[in-house]
Amino acid sequence: RKLGRVVFELFASVLPQTCQNFVDLCTGSKGTSVKGTKLSYEGSLIHRVVKDTWIQGGDICGGSGDSGESARGGVIADENFSVKHDKAGVLA
Repeated sequence: RKLGRVVFELFASVLPQTCQNFVDLCTGSKGTSVKGTKLSYEGSLIHRVVKDTWIQGGDICGGSGDSGESARGGVIADENFSVKHDKAGVLA
């Protein structure tokens, strides 16, 4: 059942690889990894909810937050930590 639409603003000038990975996983444009993982958020679960604070999802491999794969395959390294997560609505 469709519940609506969510719009995100990305910090592409600060985190270009991270943002491109997010876009690629949102669109599914990279297809399937060499490991056979569908490189898309489609069908992935919100696997953790902390009441009145945050939600966690996007584990396209195991659905539990313990695994994952980037749109380029494997795991990408953290680019930097310059964007502060100090207010509501900030996507990490």
